[in-house]
Amino acid sequence: MPKLKRGFNPFYAALMIVGVAFAVSAIVYGIMALRELRGVVPAPGQRGLMAWMSEHGEWLLGVELALLMLLSLAAMLTDDYWFKKQQRSAGEADLKRPSDQEKPPE
Repeated sequence: MPKLKRGFNPFYAALMIVGVAFAVSAIVYGIMALRELRGVVPAPGQRGLMAWMSEHGEWLLGVELALLMLLSLAAMLTDDYWFKKQQRSAGEADLKRPSDQEKPPE
């Protein structure tokens, strides 16, 4: 059975990037939350990743989650478009190739 080629959907690439960013952010936020439970709280005016996550972590995770939902929806809704585009470009490439049975004029 011939292997079915799928077109490249750029939304899947963006989804992977945002998914990795979300995973890293969630891990950092979890570490920050555990540190705060143990009493290690960033001092006011302190700078750094944990202080930034303490102030903006919920907002960051919310934005990343919204992006994940939008990109997932976009990837699913445009999947047929990219597959058909791949088929059209493959069909055009086949038309441009001379067939094996044709002989060039002498």
